[in-house]
Amino acid sequence: MPRKEVRQRAAARGALRAVKPGEAAPPKKPAPPKTVVQAAASGDQLALLESMQTRIAKTVDDPHTPARDLAALTRRLHEIAKDIAAIRAAAEGDEVADAADTPDEDFNGTDGV
Repeated sequence: MPRKEVRQRAAARGALRAVKPGEAAPPKKPAPPKTVVQAAASGDQLALLESMQTRIAKTVDDPHTPARDLAALTRRLHEIAKDIAAIRAAAEGDEVADAADTPDEDFNGTDGV
């Protein structure tokens, strides 16, 4: 098998490769706890919401979930997704909210003259 074909197949599989000079590995995101109980015990609000989201999504996908439960489950799933987005946005910082929280300075009308 030609080397080029071997490289193409390896790249398609996501095989390991040599690191270029100055290149750093991307930071690994810690895996969230696997169960809702573990997430609740960890005290991490975001991990708890992510675990609940996964648990509810599995239930919504389950064909044996009663139809009467789907509306409440999908509504709650949507609420959890919003809560997760809000926590992540707060962690990243919100420039508009930061500007709104900045106290106004006294205005004397001279415009610095």
